Amino acid sequence: MATSARPRIISMQHGSKPQRILRITLIAAASFSTMTAAYSVQILADDSNLQPAKTQDAIDSAGSTNTQAHDRGADGAGASGAGASGAGFVSMPELQHWNAPEAGSTALPTDRSTDEPLPDPAAGPPLIPPAPAIVPQQGDLPWLPPGPAAQGYNDGGVDQVIQIPAPEEDGDKQKDKRLSFRQLLNSRYSVYREERDTLGWIPASGEHLSWLDWQSDSYLERDESAGVTSAFNIHWIGGPTTPDVPSRVYDFHLGMQFRDQLSSALSYDIATSVGVFSDFEGSAREGVRFPSHAVGMFHVNHSLDVVFGVDYLGRDDIHVLPVIGISLRDIISDNLRMDLVFPRPRIDYNLSDSNRVYLTGQLGGGTWDMEYPDESDDVLTYRDYRLLLGFESADEDGSLSALELGFVFGRHLEFRNQSDPLNFGDTFIIQWVRRH
Repeated sequence: MATSARPRIISMQHGSKPQRILRITLIAAASFSTMTAAYSVQILADDSNLQPAKTQDAIDSAGSTNTQAHDRGADGAGASGAGASGAGFVSMPELQHWNAPEAGSTALPTDRSTDEPLPDPAAGPPLIPPAPAIVPQQGDLPWLPPGPAAQGYNDGGVDQVIQIPAPEEDGDKQKDKRLSFRQLLNSRYSVYREERDTLGWIPASGEHLSWLDWQSDSYLERDESAGVTSAFNIHWIGGPTTPDVPSRVYDFHLGMQFRDQLSSALSYDIATSVGVFSDFEGSAREGVRFPSHAVGMFHVNHSLDVVFGVDYLGRDDIHVLPVIGISLRDIISDNLRMDLVFPRPRIDYNLSDSNRVYLTGQLGGGTWDMEYPDESDDVLTYRDYRLLLGFESADEDGSLSALELGFVFGRHLEFRNQSDPLNFGDTFIIQWVRRH
């Protein structure tokens, strides 16, 4: 083969000058085309988005261009074309990723790192398996706002859709603990006193006595069965000037409460506490009291409970009150509940599953140790009776909020060291109440 190639080179050298120039020009053009195609393959191979089928097309195109150029420059046998074509397919240092086959070989280029052949271009584009689903953790990608766009994420270049789950929130924040008044209406009477916060105002009557309460009843929440209780309360007093009563008195309670069932038909609610009731201007020894109660409930059937017990107040005007009455449900109406229990009667009527109105009666006031401006001590007792109409709603945190409007009568103020009590006229009251 070398012998046949040499005369062609000599013939080319001994031809006419224009003919030699033409042949040299064609060979140079073919070589330049081969190097250009190889450089293009290098660029495509370095590109991260290179498709194997495209790389094979570039190599085939380079070989085709090289062969056509040599065919045009050869005298007839194509030996020069074969030599130039072989030069186009030799392994080149510029190709960092692919190995080209030898001249005249039908083998496909191979991946230099794995020695695996590239896909056959005649077989069509290679099949690319679908990308695995990507589930980002919170913080990997920015969460999308609620709406249709939050259902998925598309990177714009791949048809794969990445599903982004909504961020999980705290379970306490997601869970709605709202109570159902329908369930409360049909529940048995098993709680005598429960935790309650009150902000109430009684305006001054003709005798200029006003009363403002900010207090908490030191009892357990309704769904608790045992525990320690505490509370700190403030009462603002407006007047009278004679005798000169303190402008503020305080309560501090610390106690324990227990609720349980002795059987399916009998349950109880027992509480005891120690409290200090004083203006804390002098000695508070006379303001120490021990409010307590012991109440039992006999559950006759699903509509009737019998309530009995005692409520110890320890006040100067009222020491002990009996607790007696019945609780009726689903008797006259399935929206009506009547807890006819002295000394805290209440009638509820459901407007919806989260709203209701009620009518209740309460005993107000208390007993406090106090000090006069001349530093002498005394004990004052205030008492009133309240008839209240309440509008109550269920809150998401499981508590109950109510606005109460009512009539206050039998207002009475007395002092332990003075014989003449003070009586005040009837007035109204407005209260915000939150029960737990």
